[in-house]
Amino acid sequence: MRLILILIVLAIVGWLAATNLKTQGAAVSNAARQAGVEVSQSATPREQVEAVGKAVEKIQAQEAEKRQQLLDQAEGGAK
Repeated sequence: MRLILILIVLAIVGWLAATNLKTQGAAVSNAARQAGVEVSQSATPREQVEAVGKAVEKIQAQEAEKRQQLLDQAEGGAK
């Protein structure tokens, strides 16, 4: 009886872990896609991390470009 209960609990825990990984993969994929970087939902964790890193770099580059444009506009207006 105990063995059956333990097996049921392990099955439930395994199912929850698999569901969580699938949800996390989809969330990473969606976030990376919104940032303009493609990553499949079946990507390995390493590929997901690399895609998120690329997305962060792209966003930082865009923000730096916007800051530079604002600085250029401010300098042009001060002259």
